[in-house]
Amino acid sequence: MRASVADGIAGRENARVNAQPMRRFWKSWIPAAILGLISIQASCNKTAASPEAIEQKTGSAPILDGMRCFEHVKTVVEFGPRPSGSNELKKTREYIISKLKEYGHAPEEDRFSAKTHRGPIEMINVRAEIEGDSKNVCLLMTHFDTKRVFNAKFLGANDGGSGVGVLLEIARYYSPEFKRKPPMSLRILFVDGEETQNNANINEAQHDWNIDDALWGSRHEVDRVRKNPKDFERLKVVILLDMIGDKNLNIEEETMFSTPRTIGWIRESAKELDFSKNFFSISSETVDDHKPFREAGVPDVVDLIDFDYGPNNQYWHTAADTIDKISPQSLRIVGDVVIRALPLAAKQWP
Repeated sequence: MRASVADGIAGRENARVNAQPMRRFWKSWIPAAILGLISIQASCNKTAASPEAIEQKTGSAPILDGMRCFEHVKTVVEFGPRPSGSNELKKTREYIISKLKEYGHAPEEDRFSAKTHRGPIEMINVRAEIEGDSKNVCLLMTHFDTKRVFNAKFLGANDGGSGVGVLLEIARYYSPEFKRKPPMSLRILFVDGEETQNNANINEAQHDWNIDDALWGSRHEVDRVRKNPKDFERLKVVILLDMIGDKNLNIEEETMFSTPRTIGWIRESAKELDFSKNFFSISSETVDDHKPFREAGVPDVVDLIDFDYGPNNQYWHTAADTIDKISPQSLRIVGDVVIRALPLAAKQWP
């Protein structure tokens, strides 16, 4: 994930504007004996939550399968750190492609050379098209690379993994097998090279951000689609998923490059699904993969990001960004809200 404008786009340590961490905690007055019983019960029932259990927690019938989202994230995290150009990222890309094919889609690899500060790096975006009722296109995107760190194992379960899990589950939801057709044509895009390519020290990784050496995959996609004016004209909506798996989910209202109408669709959809508490209680100005699309003139753009990851954002760009920090419930909430928002976008762009 990327920089807050509060950092002058030079660093990302102060990630949000007017934001206060929201934390769940046990009341200190709960007797130790009761806590012990709770702990024993939890350990005896330590199994993965089913979609039905998630439904009971959230209060709305699930659209996506949160556990499937989670298992995708778990798989890519097990490949290890996944910086651009690495063998681990190649394995991740191959996994994404294999799943898209399994779900009946025809993924394409889009190779390009990024002239990074480290020198040229071959990067590869993965793209799949899903025909909808409208010829106008909604781009659903995430990055699948992780921050390059030389002295720690940065796994990027949330930052680099969570969006992959949700997009793959959305691709399965719209598999030809289920005979569902989205209200708009969808372009599912996994972008390479979102992170700054410098080989960072883990103790400095939260400060290591350079706008000129990041967002490579999204900038390349904008260049690609602009070469075909008819294709670019069809591109009406961009929804970016980044850092959406935090157990304490609180998606921020990004206001610099996200557009009010698109934010409104997400807000309305979250309200319909009874997820308002997970969306837009705080605002931020964040530079992310949506930026090139908005600057290119795409009319409706939104970045769905929870940049309050751990106490004082301490899990972000650290070795603590591991699979135990994210939840199937959060992944499913974001995915469901995105799917529920598509008819609203299609109404605007029939």
